[in-house]
Amino acid sequence: MKFRNTLFLLLNLAFAFSAKDNEEVEDPNLPQFSLASGFYNQESIELEISVPEPGAIIYYTLDGTIPNETSSVYEAPFTLTNKSVDENVISNHLGIVPNSNFTPPVKVNKGNIIRAIAKLPSGEFTKVVSKSYFVGLDKTKLYQNVPIISIITEPDNLFDYEKGIYVLGKAYDEYLANPNPFGNWGDWGNGDWGNGDWGNADWGNFGGAENPANATENPFGGQGGNFGGFGGFGGQNANATENPFGGQGGNFGGFGGFGGQNANATDNPFGGFGGFGGQNANATDNPFGGFGGFGGQNANATDNPFGGFGGFGQNANNTENPWGDWGNFTWGGGEGDFDWAAMFAQGNYNQKGKEAERPATIEYIPGNGNIVTFAQDIGLRLKGRSTRANYQKSFHIHARKDYSKKNMKYELIDGNIRSDGQGPVTKYKSFNLRNAGNDSENAKMRDIVIQELIKNDYVETQQNNFAIVFIDGEYWGIYDIYEEYDDNYIANNYAIDNENVIMIKEGQLESGEEEDKKLFDEAFNFIANNDMSVQENYAQAANLIDMQGFALFTAFYTYVDVQDGFFRVGNYAAWRVRNPDPAVPKADGKWRMMIYDTDLSFGIFGGANDGFNSDVLRDILGKNQNQGGFGGWFLQNIGVKVTASLLKNPNFKNMFINAVCDIKNIYYEPSRVNSVINEKESILLPLVQEHYYRNGPARAIDNAEEDFKNNVEKLRDQMQSRNGIILSLIQEDFELQAPIKVKVTANNYRYGSMVINGLNEFNKSYSGEYFKENILYITAVPKRGRRLRSWDVLNGQMVYRRGNTIGIRPLRKGCSVKASFY
Repeated sequence: MKFRNTLFLLLNLAFAFSAKDNEEVEDPNLPQFSLASGFYNQESIELEISVPEPGAIIYYTLDGTIPNETSSVYEAPFTLTNKSVDENVISNHLGIVPNSNFTPPVKVNKGNIIRAIAKLPSGEFTKVVSKSYFVGLDKTKLYQNVPIISIITEPDNLFDYEKGIYVLGKAYDEYLANPNPFGNWGDWGNGDWGNGDWGNADWGNFGGAENPANATENPFGGQGGNFGGFGGFGGQNANATENPFGGQGGNFGGFGGFGGQNANATDNPFGGFGGFGGQNANATDNPFGGFGGFGGQNANATDNPFGGFGGFGQNANNTENPWGDWGNFTWGGGEGDFDWAAMFAQGNYNQKGKEAERPATIEYIPGNGNIVTFAQDIGLRLKGRSTRANYQKSFHIHARKDYSKKNMKYELIDGNIRSDGQGPVTKYKSFNLRNAGNDSENAKMRDIVIQELIKNDYVETQQNNFAIVFIDGEYWGIYDIYEEYDDNYIANNYAIDNENVIMIKEGQLESGEEEDKKLFDEAFNFIANNDMSVQENYAQAANLIDMQGFALFTAFYTYVDVQDGFFRVGNYAAWRVRNPDPAVPKADGKWRMMIYDTDLSFGIFGGANDGFNSDVLRDILGKNQNQGGFGGWFLQNIGVKVTASLLKNPNFKNMFINAVCDIKNIYYEPSRVNSVINEKESILLPLVQEHYYRNGPARAIDNAEEDFKNNVEKLRDQMQSRNGIILSLIQEDFELQAPIKVKVTANNYRYGSMVINGLNEFNKSYSGEYFKENILYITAVPKRGRRLRSWDVLNGQMVYRRGNTIGIRPLRKGCSVKASFY
């Protein structure tokens, strides 16, 4: 989606209009408050509550609970003061994550929460009205121009042992009684892994089911399709003493043991995952195969120096980089430890779906104001996969008629322009409050930076904004407001009926009808299983997916190499309309790709110099000789199969290589990266001390700003290092000559502009590196009343010309292209 860099002059009018639209009083007898919710930077305020109906009784609460006849009766105006001096209440709850009982070491900032209900003379009760008053707090001084979101809900909705969705709770105790080693990896697998067979398997909670089987005889969950209870990952003799590493595993080659019922037996020191194998899983020179040892109970033993997850990568015995191609994760015992015990645990917070949704009220205070301009009753859920095990958790906000209105009609994200360019997005069915995902205890901006830099007209990206969240009046920390991808997202960004939208997420149907999934499977399987070097096949594929967008999408994932993204284990989405409408842009029935959740990238859990040199393209092209067991698994991913197939077509290969070059030269150009990071850092730096006090990490509470700046610098270094190495990887993988810098200019930019590869328009001189084996396309765009006279190409060969577009091959140093307008 597009983003406007400057606000419209009438933005405040839009705020007022949207607020009025959402605050219409359907029931004239609702309790009415004398003051609007918001920040009041004064010692105290006096609040009055009234009801138009004579004889009505007003009941109210001050702790977030729903008022009833046992609650306090309102009799006279009361005074509200600064609640921050009071002891913490809900922020002192324990049992939020395994292995930690962190609580804020200070009293957090707080507001007064007032919830009121009226009992009418008829005996009927009105709906509850909820308000937030932050008294004695200077919003601008505390939070600059960052918006505030106040969430009001029954505390038990979040923290109750049985129904609280924010805590370990009862589900965790049940997990401890019968643990499932895969914990909360609820959606992995899906439909992409190996012709769709893996997705229907219950890998404990590592597969399709959210509530895994916990049978002790099969701790890995369900039957796993054709994998035969996982034993040797499908092998017939998984538990045989002569072959503890399992059988051949069907078509998945050397997956080694992958578990078995005797995972803890002394003859299998590799723990619950057996050896997880590799092509030479039983070879004495590499018993750890492609995945190292993949952990086990003896992870710290001297006979298994690979730690909890073994080598987990390309070359498990490489002492210099035992982590292989998985982005140099530190699985344990080093910088940025990843808490596998927490990630695999099951808690109440793993509940998903509407049954895990709780009623709540949200109030929104814009960054440039002190008073609430939007409020609505909504449904509240948790959001995320492994990050549900984080201390600070993400939320999903959903509008339903059951609560109040079916949409939130308000500009929740400043500057969020519809994807079709037709003005701002003014309506949301849902949105997310994200904790920054895997970056939540690091730079807290990774996904925001990555998505902002790659914004374009061919692939959807999520617009977002920082926000400060309070829950039941207590400060909860820095969050990111994100758009949610679903059919309503498409409807709100294009002139397309949401009933005509099909959306796939991680290989599964997100929006649409059940039979619509076949359209996705048929399209992507056709591309994966047919020879795309045959022009007829490629032409058919180009009618199934938006090829320009797909080239940019796959180039992006090659550049960023998201470890849980399109080429790995699943965070991707695609959409199309069911019934094409040629009158509407992008309603042609082709599949278009969507980017989200990119923070598990750029060596996030490694050192400052790690994670930037991974080469996922080498794996896609099948050139990695050390893939071992994981190679078989990796190559079954539909994203890998489709991309590998398309790269056999010279036209797509040309688009793909150019797209990688454009990402390096334009989207992630170093000064542009620095500018975006600097902007986000300047917003967050004044906020991080309070956030660390509230959410940790405990190790850095006393030096929050220094820790944050170090993490930002690490992100900056990793992104810049990736920019410096990416074309050498492309050169090696495609066996190309070294790239050549090409300079593109015009005689007078007042007369026209230049478009590079059909994607990016420049009104000034442009320089970028491209390969001589590839055709670089340049289009001249004359301004009204002007025309293109000629092209001058130096140290390059023009191999294509149609209209105002040429294609050139750069031949040697000093290559330049000049357009002359008149």
